[in-house]
Amino acid sequence: MSEYNKMPLLMDLSRKDKFGVSLSDIDVPLSELPESSLLREDIQLPELSQLDVVRYFTNLSQMNYSIDTQFYPLGSCTMKYNPKINDQLASLKGFSNIHPLIEESLVQGSLELMFNLQSYLSNISGMTATSLSTMAGAQGELAGVLMIKAFHEKQSTSSKRNVILIPDSAHGTNPASASMAGFSVKSIPSDQNGNMDIDVLKENANENLAGIMLTLPSTLGLFDNQIVDICNIVHEAGGLVYGDGANMNAWMGQTKLGDLGFDVIHINLHKTFSTPHGGGGPGSSSPSSPSTSTLNKSKSSGTFFSKKYSTAFSGKAREFSTRIHRCWRGRNVLRQLHPRQYARTSPNSPRDRCRAGPDVYADPDG
Repeated sequence: MSEYNKMPLLMDLSRKDKFGVSLSDIDVPLSELPESSLLREDIQLPELSQLDVVRYFTNLSQMNYSIDTQFYPLGSCTMKYNPKINDQLASLKGFSNIHPLIEESLVQGSLELMFNLQSYLSNISGMTATSLSTMAGAQGELAGVLMIKAFHEKQSTSSKRNVILIPDSAHGTNPASASMAGFSVKSIPSDQNGNMDIDVLKENANENLAGIMLTLPSTLGLFDNQIVDICNIVHEAGGLVYGDGANMNAWMGQTKLGDLGFDVIHINLHKTFSTPHGGGGPGSSSPSSPSTSTLNKSKSSGTFFSKKYSTAFSGKAREFSTRIHRCWRGRNVLRQLHPRQYARTSPNSPRDRCRAGPDVYADPDG
C-alpha cells in the first residue's frame, strides 16, 4: 500500500467540538444573515485543531515532488532555474498589490519593466517584437497560429492556405492549436536519424501550405541540422514557420530562432525564466513575431503605455497586458545572466531574410 493510501483524510481526523482558533468577542454591530433558503446546515466540515491542520498539509506537501527536495520529473520542464530571490522580489507589495485598472501614469516603473522584458525576449529570440499577454504555452501557440492565419488573410490567400504541417515528434498541443485555429493538420514523419523527413516535407510544400509548427530541439532532444533548409522550403512555398520554444534552454545564447528563419515563436517563461510551473504556479508564454507588441514607449514623453491587442492578431488573448509577477521573475533571470551576451547574432545562424516590423517606440497618440 502506498503512503498516499495510508494517510488519513481530514474527515478521518475530525473530532466533534474541536476547533482551530478562538475568535475574540464581536465589537461591531451584528449583521443579519441571508434569508434561510440560502443557508445550509448539512455541510459536513471537519472539526480539527490548528495543529492537526498544519501537520496534515505539511505531510501532504512532503509527498509532492519539489524543487527543494528532488529533480522535477516533467520532461523538458526539468531544465529549470528557479532562484527563490525571484519569488521574493515578485512578492514585493509594490508589484503584488497593483490593481489591474490602475492609471498607467501611476505604474510607470512596472510598465518599464514589462517593456524591457519584451525587448530582452525579442533580442534573444531574433524576433522584431514580443507580446506578454498570453497566459500559458498552449495559448501562446494558439495566438501564434492565429497570427499566421491573419497574415494569409491579409495576403488574400487564406481560403487556399489551410494546411499546417507538424512533425510526428511534436507536442500534442501543436496539432490541437492548429485545429482550433481552423487549419487542417498533416503529420510529417521522422527520418532514420529522428529528424524531419525533408523529402516528405517537400512533397507537402504546395499552394495549400499555411505554415509548419516545430520544436527545436525536438521533443526527442535532437537539434535538426536541416532546420535552415526546412525554413527555406516552407518560405519558398509561401508558408510561415512557427517555433515552439519548449526547449529554449538548449539554444538560448547560442543561436536565435529568428535568424534561422522562424517567423513566429512562443517562449515558455515557466521553463526558462523562473516562473513557477504546474502545481507551483501559473504557466506563462510569450508569443513573438515581427508584428505584435503589448507595451510601447512614447518618443515624445518617454512614458510607457500598453496596447490592448495588435491589429495583426485576430482578436485579443486576454483583457490585460500580462502578469507583472512573471515579468519580474523573467527580467531578474535575464539581468542575472547578463543579457549583453545574448545581444550578438550567432555566426552559426544565417539571417537570410529581412523582417520589417512596427516601431516599438510608436507614440500612443499617433
